[in-house]
Amino acid sequence: MCGLLTDKYYKMEIQDLMKVLCRENITTSMHFNKDKEQCYIDLETRAKSELHLYEDGVIRGRYNYEEQIDLNQDIDDLIRVLCEEFNHALHGRSYYQEEWGLLCEKIGVTVEAYI
Repeated sequence: MCGLLTDKYYKMEIQDLMKVLCRENITTSMHFNKDKEQCYIDLETRAKSELHLYEDGVIRGRYNYEEQIDLNQDIDDLIRVLCEEFNHALHGRSYYQEEWGLLCEKIGVTVEAYI
């Protein structure tokens, strides 16, 4: 899908992931969490719950949500996981960054939102 990373032993860095998402017109931003001493990507879902992906592969959201993501997986699989996490962050709401919805549609993840 993305053609950026082909070495199966390459560990995805979050800044590389930002580049892949940027190619899909998804706005993200990078920040530093002093308490955790890590950079993270704000996935800018603009949904009910924010999603922050940390350098260690932990994705954090609203209501103390945390999930470990394997940053070593194939980029297409990683994008699918992020789309599923995006869908979870909606909590059924219909407001979000439109480009996330388009990416979900493109890879076959059904966005579950109220109309």
